[in-house]
Amino acid sequence: MKRKLLGRGLLILAVVLSAIALAYPPKNKINLGLDLQGGMHLVLQVHTVDALRATVDNDVDRLTRLASDKGFAGVAAHRVGDTGFEVTGATEANRDQVVKLVEDSFRDYQTRKGAPGLAYEMSTTAVHANEKLAVSQAKTTIDNRVNQFGVTEPVIQEATGNRIVVELPGVDDPERVRRLIKNTAFLEFRLTRMPKAGSPALPTRQAVIDALGGQVPPDVEILEGDLRDANKNVTGKQFWAVEKKRVMTGRELKDARPSQGQFQEPVVAFSMTPAGSEVFGAATAANVGTGLAIVLDGRVVTAPVIKSKISDSGVIEGHFSTEEVQDLSTALRSGALPAGLTYLEERTVGPSLGRDSIQQGLLAGVIGTSLVILTMLLVYHLSGVNAVMALLLNVLIVFGGMGAFHSTLTLPGIAGIILTIGMAVDANVLVFERIREEMRAGRTLRSAIDLGFERAFSSIIDTHVTTIVSALFLFQFGTGPIKGFAVTLTIGLIASLFTAVFVSKWIFDFWLSRRWVHNLTMTRLFQDTNFDFMKWRKFWIVASLLLVLGGVLAILGLEGRHINLGIDFAGGTQMELRFKDKPQIDNLRRILETQGLGGAQIQRFGGQDSNEAIIKTAQVKNESGTRERIESAFDKSFNPGNAGKVDLNRVGAEQVAQILLQADPDHVLAQGPDKASEHYTGVANAIQSERKKDVLFASWDQLAAGKGVSPADIEALKARTVLGAFTVIGVEHVGPQVGKELRSQGLWAVFASLLGMLLYIGFRFEPRFGIGAIMACIHDVLVTLGLFTLMGYEFNLTTIAAFLTLIGYSVNDTVVIFDRMRENMRKNRRKPLIEIMNESINQTLSRTVMTSGLTMLTVAALLVFGGDVLHGFAFVMTVGIIVGTYSSIYVASPFALLWEQLFGSQGRLRKGGPAAAAAATAKGVPAPASRSTPPVAQPGEPRPAAPNRPTRVAGRRR
Repeated sequence: MKRKLLGRGLLILAVVLSAIALAYPPKNKINLGLDLQGGMHLVLQVHTVDALRATVDNDVDRLTRLASDKGFAGVAAHRVGDTGFEVTGATEANRDQVVKLVEDSFRDYQTRKGAPGLAYEMSTTAVHANEKLAVSQAKTTIDNRVNQFGVTEPVIQEATGNRIVVELPGVDDPERVRRLIKNTAFLEFRLTRMPKAGSPALPTRQAVIDALGGQVPPDVEILEGDLRDANKNVTGKQFWAVEKKRVMTGRELKDARPSQGQFQEPVVAFSMTPAGSEVFGAATAANVGTGLAIVLDGRVVTAPVIKSKISDSGVIEGHFSTEEVQDLSTALRSGALPAGLTYLEERTVGPSLGRDSIQQGLLAGVIGTSLVILTMLLVYHLSGVNAVMALLLNVLIVFGGMGAFHSTLTLPGIAGIILTIGMAVDANVLVFERIREEMRAGRTLRSAIDLGFERAFSSIIDTHVTTIVSALFLFQFGTGPIKGFAVTLTIGLIASLFTAVFVSKWIFDFWLSRRWVHNLTMTRLFQDTNFDFMKWRKFWIVASLLLVLGGVLAILGLEGRHINLGIDFAGGTQMELRFKDKPQIDNLRRILETQGLGGAQIQRFGGQDSNEAIIKTAQVKNESGTRERIESAFDKSFNPGNAGKVDLNRVGAEQVAQILLQADPDHVLAQGPDKASEHYTGVANAIQSERKKDVLFASWDQLAAGKGVSPADIEALKARTVLGAFTVIGVEHVGPQVGKELRSQGLWAVFASLLGMLLYIGFRFEPRFGIGAIMACIHDVLVTLGLFTLMGYEFNLTTIAAFLTLIGYSVNDTVVIFDRMRENMRKNRRKPLIEIMNESINQTLSRTVMTSGLTMLTVAALLVFGGDVLHGFAFVMTVGIIVGTYSSIYVASPFALLWEQLFGSQGRLRKGGPAAAAAATAKGVPAPASRSTPPVAQPGEPRPAAPNRPTRVAGRRR
């Protein structure tokens, strides 16, 4: 016995040491999510059709050159659609030779069936290969750009559907990152097509069409660009007619560097690869006097006139600022993207918002854990000490598991840990209540402890497995923070199995071996209750159906409210802003109306006295421009007269360092540019750190608090920057495609979770119990969702996590009661089912109230101290625990009984058996006899003799 005790103790010690080693130091082992440390999350769609068109254009040019080299005069080719081309100019004499040339040199193409002439189409295999290559090249290019930007530990990975997911933690200038990654994505050189070569762009699209004779030729398209004034500010739009055929794309560039033009203006100097030089030289030599449009992401940057042949180098000019030239050079130097990009989803969290989330989450965790520990000690006394020790080890194992997998801790993840703490004690409560029952039955302390763990083990396994099923579906269908929540919850549940069963039992055995404990006292909440819960079952079924009906009416909007779909599902843009002074909502709405955004939802965030506001707009065609329109409108209203100056409250440290470096207020440039850059980078970081404390500077005096910031630095910034009246601390953008996918994923997650639990409960118990459990789940979800809708909370991904967790929790409570019913049915198969149900619910009532109360403590801490971000999550769990406790008693069991009475275990109406016995008992008639098997003895109980069966004595029948 002592040897086994020592072995188990050494195993627990090994687990503890391993968890500490895996979790320490936490900064290096566990990554903080973007919602905790700030940063950007982007989902980019690669326009692979751009890459396919570019590939076909290159092949068309190569085919024309090959035909010329072979002496096939007049043979040319042009692209048809996105993946095909057509050969023209072939004669009867050389047709077969041209066909052979195409078949030998362009094996990725096949003859287009049914098309006249020599028409070819790229094969399906080649299309997929080119699309995959385009996504891979785009990922590599974005990776290079981000690395040159200096982001720490970026995450850039390919996703399904030709998408790329980019996560950039700690970014303090999100706007510049967006511009660097996306706005300078796809570079093209195209010839202009105007009646007069080199004529300027026209102010409207219709003016261009009129200049072309009233009709746009099939090989021409109209592109727009920005019209800027002398100060490089955008004042309007202008339009060009350009050829669809590309002269060259950015993939042929070899290098790009910031430079200066003939009037000392910032320009980008570029050089080309040998192959690019040959193509570009031939094109420019043949089109001297024609305009050459430089197109970035489908927008014309500039369209200079070709004055002479350009062979291997040139410049890109377009009224750029110094910063724009640097970013454009970085993008081109790191490799031009093979295709354009659209960002389907963007989530930007300011570092201050992340810091607040950490503080609120930790506060809620400390308070919730403290309340749980205090309650366990007050109710279970010395056994509560055992539970607290197991609970602390549980938390340690959770962090060790997260460290082992290098998991990301998110705000929902913190909620998952807090919820795990509340649910982890459920296993201890099950064991302790069992131990109490065995001690009341007269068992010795050691026997009561052994039987308590043994008999509670089945319920513990069932409750944990059902919740793990919910967590697995969360991980499968969730994205970003929800996956973090699922991982945290799963690790916590597995750790709970280990600590509540293995560790807690070892602690009891160790105390007994040392003779430290001779008795276990516990406070009993309910003394031998004998409530007839099933007496009013029909009333409760009707009441529950009415509650469900009310929830459905609320969900359908028939009670005046509709589900408030968040950005995750509705799509659109949501911005969180902080102002110097408390903003008036009506004033903000009037300002937005000037930009055509009068329909935006505006609400104060953080309380009635808060300086923060959330602005939510519906989906628009150009979603990426919504943020700029909102900021521009507020700038005109709150920052009048500041046009042309940098807002120090909305720029990153790198831009601040560049401003100081150019001004050199501390006179360190004489020591060399590297020394000066290092110095001013340190000053800029100190200024940004000081700003993060209050999110924005209200006065210039606040800058002086930064370490190493000199008065000369402040004076230089005063002359070149302004302190704006607001700043953006968080942005979320979800496109219609992603929103639709998230909606379908959420519905599938709920449906699959319910189905998985139904199958598990049906397998572990009987179909009637599975039906009862699922009816209770549906009841809990619809009632809670109805109240959630009436309260006006936002339905988002975090809410989906809450509802799936609620499903798991609801089933937990139901499974414990059903498990006791199964046990009691084995003990006495002659007793009517309705009596067994009442008996089982009374026996588990203390555990039900205790577990619900402990979990409620942790959830209440989230609701009160978890911050606005987790209010919806905490509300769902708070209501769900109350409704779930009710449904475990008054929905699950009555529906299971109703199913039994209607169909019985054979799928048809039965005349005998437990249901008939129940009905007879209810009418005062003796229950009919039942041919049942002998009762099964539980461990530690004497085995009952089988009725009507002869026994053997000394090998003879008696």
